[in-house]
Amino acid sequence: MLIVLLACISVAVATPASEYSGRKRYDNYRLISVQPENEQQLKVLGDFQTKGYDSVFFDFWADPTLKRPAEFTVSPSQYEKVMQYLRDNNMTPTVEVDDIQMFENIAEFEAKVQPELFFNNIVDHSQYHRYDQISEYLTGFANNFGSIARKRSMSQTTYGRRTMDYLEISTNGFAGTRRAILIEAGIHAREWISPAAILYITDRLLASYTTDSEAAYMLNSFDWIIIPVTNPDGYEYSHTDDRYWRKNRHYRGGNCRGVDLNRNFDARWGTTGVSSSCSSDIYPGSAAMSEIEAQNVQDLVADIQNGGTRLIGYLAVHSYSQMILLPYSHTFGSRPPNYQNLDNYGISAGNALYNVHGRRFQVGTGPELLYAASGGSDDWAIMGGSVKYAYTYELRPATASAGGFVLPASQIVPSGEELFASFYNLAISLYNDS
Repeated sequence: MLIVLLACISVAVATPASEYSGRKRYDNYRLISVQPENEQQLKVLGDFQTKGYDSVFFDFWADPTLKRPAEFTVSPSQYEKVMQYLRDNNMTPTVEVDDIQMFENIAEFEAKVQPELFFNNIVDHSQYHRYDQISEYLTGFANNFGSIARKRSMSQTTYGRRTMDYLEISTNGFAGTRRAILIEAGIHAREWISPAAILYITDRLLASYTTDSEAAYMLNSFDWIIIPVTNPDGYEYSHTDDRYWRKNRHYRGGNCRGVDLNRNFDARWGTTGVSSSCSSDIYPGSAAMSEIEAQNVQDLVADIQNGGTRLIGYLAVHSYSQMILLPYSHTFGSRPPNYQNLDNYGISAGNALYNVHGRRFQVGTGPELLYAASGGSDDWAIMGGSVKYAYTYELRPATASAGGFVLPASQIVPSGEELFASFYNLAISLYNDS
């Protein structure tokens, strides 16, 4: 009986049929890992990422650094050439995953058998949702909790003619006098766990405000501005066409499609961790703040600040790696003036997260833990948005071999639970900050 059951699961996973049947498949694409041992090898890998190889740009899941292995995907047709190229440069590449399509197949099969999970009959937390559905959930929050929640849209529609919707939560009548925290999620299209975890947090804050002391503390201490999907066009495209799409969908002609929005902000724009090729996943755009999505965030922050410093916290939520990144990310060794408090609050928030499910999140600056990258929203929030504290969360899983960007939907609630605890801890720190 067990053998028959496993066989049925195997067939179902191997031949999924779903609303995503027209999406690009990654059958036999391999995930390659390679650790550069010196600066020369690091340069080779850096050029490989930013300039491409054999007229092909590769999808890096972990950027080149001397601190940990670089990881990128390779098609079957490019595999032998790429492996030989790396060996010719005295590197030792290894295959971490033989077929990354299996991540999608398994996740889709799990989604079919996962029971629905509601807290207040608004959001089903057992599934990843399309953008229009997420927007409807925001409407549901506003309709059901109208005295403290309202749905709003940013000033410009995207290139795909979508509105960028967000939720504003205030327990003092939206007076605009209380300090505020902004949550930015879904800026990279393929990081589905980011919007899903934020929907969980939003749902829990509103549903348990009158019964849960932690939710009450968070909402009575701050106004909250929650952007569940900062890249609507790219997010939707990752559902319909390419699960691993990262950028927005801005078309510039020819083969140029998309900008990495987390390289587009006006924070040492274009100086580190970017590619000048518009075909690259880390293309920062034609200029700082060239993209509508980044402009909308800039305008929203300016509106919240209203010439002051009302917005005290900016929380950017990404995946994956299980990290809490501290500014600044654009250059190694460059830190904000209040870095000691910023670091201490981040470490405390990481400990609070760990206490929920025992998941360890590393805490440190981007260059310390990963690599230098300019134009990030977290750096800009402090440098250009007059925000005092900014953090970037890299959610589950810890490694690519554990699924990378394709985290099973069964991980939504655990991810949301530990992130909620971390945000609560941060709220205490920021509220008591002088």
